[in-house]
This record gives sequence, structure tokens and C-alpha cells, in this order.
Amino acid sequence: MDDEYKKKPMAREDKIALTVISVIGAVVVLVLLYALRVLLQISGIVIDASSDGIGFRSAFFASLGISFVFMIIFAFFAGDGVIGELGIMLTGFFVMIVFFTVSIALIL
Repeated sequence: MDDEYKKKPMAREDKIALTVISVIGAVVVLVLLYALRVLLQISGIVIDASSDGIGFRSAFFASLGISFVFMIIFAFFAGDGVIGELGIMLTGFFVMIVFFTVSIALIL
């Protein structure tokens, strides 16, 4: 009965497919971010650092600090599970950076 639940190694074809899907996903995200920037420029929302308020560059640096503090807090409460969940922690870190950057730049 335990043989049914053993973890099987990933096949080579599956690794290749996962890599291709990951690369395509990354390209799609980059294209969407660029399209968002172009759309914001067309609609009149200026992304320049010389504009009034906080631009994306300043918001990015602020979001790095905020995301880092949140990751430290999450890792503190996660305990021993941090090492096993490192991939999820890094993904969450980058998602929070994008979220906080866009939120800070558009709101402030």
C-alpha cells in the first residue's frame, strides 16, 4: 500500500515541458507589464520620476523593503517549514514586490 504513495521522479519530457511553460509564462507576464506601462502612458498617467508623486522607480525601492519585512515575519512564524517552502517564499516575495510597486506608484 505504501508503494502507491511513493514519489516518482519527474520524466525528462515533463521537465522539458515544465521549462517551456515557465518560459512562456514569464514572457507573457513581461509583455503584460509592458502593455500596462504603455496603456498608462497613453491614458495620461505619467510614469516618469520627474512627475508629481512617487514614480515606479521610487515605489520599487519602497516595495523591496516592505516585501522583505513581510517575508521575515512570514519566515519567523513558519518555523522549520521555511527551507522546504523556499520556492513558495520566493514566489510570494516577487508577487508582493509587483503588487506593492504598482499600488504605491498608482496611489501615491
